Amino acid sequence: MNYIKVAFWAIVAIVVIVLGLKGYHAIYKAGQQSIQVKWDANLADINKTADAAIAKAQKDRDAAIAANGAIHDEYETKLNSANAVATDFAIRLRDAYSAGGRSVSQAGHQPGSAQTSQPAGDDRLTGLLGRAAAECLQNSAQLDALAAEIKPQL
Repeated sequence: MNYIKVAFWAIVAIVVIVLGLKGYHAIYKAGQQSIQVKWDANLADINKTADAAIAKAQKDRDAAIAANGAIHDEYETKLNSANAVATDFAIRLRDAYSAGGRSVSQAGHQPGSAQTSQPAGDDRLTGLLGRAAAECLQNSAQLDALAAEIKPQL
């Protein structure tokens, strides 16, 4: 009878162990599923936040490109205007230099030179710059005459 009691308790112990392991496995699976659900929800939040950040970055980039385009266009306009004024000034300076008794050939009369045009520019600025250049030429001539007069005295 002792063997029967021992066998009985051994079978009970085995059943308890098997049921315990099965219960542990069920609890483990439930916890694993709970963690997976939380993981998926967290991943969805991360993706949503990342998508929003990407959309904002693209919107900011597009706004910056548009602003830079406007600035570029404004600078291009100013550059074209400055080029036109410089060209006009060069023509007026050449004419003023020629009128002072020195000959400067026209750009169109030299071989290989490009024709110049008369672009619209700031006439007041061009006139002032032309007068300043003419005054510089006069001052240079006066300085040369003064230097020629003083040199023999040294």
